[in-house]
Amino acid sequence: MSNIQEAPPRKSIVYHIPYVEEGRFIPLLKRLLRENWYNLYGSGDFVAVKLHFGEKGVTTHIKPHWVKEILSVWADKRVKFFLTDTVTLYHGARMDAVMYLNLIREHGFDTIGVPIIIADGLRGDEGVDIEINGQFYSYVNIATGIVKSDAMLVLTHFTGHELTGFGATIKNLGMGCSTRRGKLSMHSTLAPRVVLDRCKACGICARWCSVGAITVTEHAIIDEQKCSGCAACIAVCPEGAIRTNWNESSANAQRKIAEYALGAVKGKPVLYVTFLLNITKLCDCFPSDKIEGLDRGVLVSEDPVALDMASYELVDYEATMRKLRPEIDPLIQVRHAAEIGLGSMDYELITLGDVRKSGY
Repeated sequence: MSNIQEAPPRKSIVYHIPYVEEGRFIPLLKRLLRENWYNLYGSGDFVAVKLHFGEKGVTTHIKPHWVKEILSVWADKRVKFFLTDTVTLYHGARMDAVMYLNLIREHGFDTIGVPIIIADGLRGDEGVDIEINGQFYSYVNIATGIVKSDAMLVLTHFTGHELTGFGATIKNLGMGCSTRRGKLSMHSTLAPRVVLDRCKACGICARWCSVGAITVTEHAIIDEQKCSGCAACIAVCPEGAIRTNWNESSANAQRKIAEYALGAVKGKPVLYVTFLLNITKLCDCFPSDKIEGLDRGVLVSEDPVALDMASYELVDYEATMRKLRPEIDPLIQVRHAAEIGLGSMDYELITLGDVRKSGY
């Protein structure tokens, strides 16, 4: 028997820039990125910059000028950056690419100087099945624009969340990189439902149903046995009469999100930046109150699981945010992501000092 002891597995590194006024944390962040990840993206690479652009009325989302400054790190390389996100399952200002692009322009992201592409297409149905080895899925339907990119830069705003307790990097990947089909699967175990008093029996949903699951008499009728879960009917109904059955449990939804996140990043280099700034009670899909006193700065890592674990601990979730949704265990998503190989919960936090007092 060998007396040589195996070295313990190396912890994932998470860099932390504590919050200082904006004029100082942006230069710190840019220097960190240039010194450690300048060569992550190659000349000619298509790099998907994944972020949430904010819903109508939201002001606490990631700021356009932050994104512009981050991308300037690679300004002297011929990297083909494009900003991207996917459309929503619910009805609102982000339910199709045209509406979402108009909102993105309203929020000022067109001033950054790189293209903006809605990754799952005009109506949220352009995706590719990616094979994974998950508890719930053997394949996940990931937006085409994500799949066809060479690499990713994932920018995340840490927030509270009504279904998962908090929304951070894993959710940004899992929910944010899926098609509408994937979003329906993560939120529901049933076919969509018809709100009878809104249905005008126009037949548009039936014409868009690719599996013949919808018939129309006095109103639309969805055959749950035939329904493939594509959610096209939700998107095309002009009356908003077809709705999601939001019946999936928080625990299972979190695990499904983690499995979609695994498929979203499969086979490509990814860098993650998470902003623990302007943290709100709800996610950026809703205008929401900021939780005062929780600005903790910015985190950077190549491990999304370590990043979410570090975020949870830095904001002291149990003391500051648990009371918002005491019935939800928000670490289910983190633990499941680690179990399926997305990353590690074991991390080393490297905190960078004031630029005036140290090398940073």
